[in-house]
Amino acid sequence: PCGLGHHPYFPRGQGQRCRARVNSMWESDFERLPTQLVIPPWIKDVAQGVDLNALDLDHHFCGWDGRVVISLTGAAPPLELHADAGFPFLNIYSPKDADFYCLEPVSHIADALNLSQQGRSTIEVGGRILAAGEVMESVWNLRI
Repeated sequence: PCGLGHHPYFPRGQGQRCRARVNSMWESDFERLPTQLVIPPWIKDVAQGVDLNALDLDHHFCGWDGRVVISLTGAAPPLELHADAGFPFLNIYSPKDADFYCLEPVSHIADALNLSQQGRSTIEVGGRILAAGEVMESVWNLRI
């Protein structure tokens, strides 16, 4: 089994907003492991931009188009995170009252191997099985 993920952390500031196109989210249990794929009523708000200071999340989002725009404070230009198709999931880790947040492009959700063995599809959980000598590569970047 193989999966890739990056975990860039950003300092939290007043007025910062996160915009990303996603279509569903994995709910998590008390151990932060995904349990159920849902479409919360507020999911479309993420595409319009959500206040990063109001979020209290550690969830994987599906149907991500590979782009996140972070609107910074003041006259600062927005910061954009771009990821190729090898990262079909976006994890947003934004603990309430923390001085940081993390926007994580990932190729799979947490516990993908066990969930796939329970009948979940690769589209729902991600990850790959590599043959001997096979390589998995993906690219992401940050742009100002």
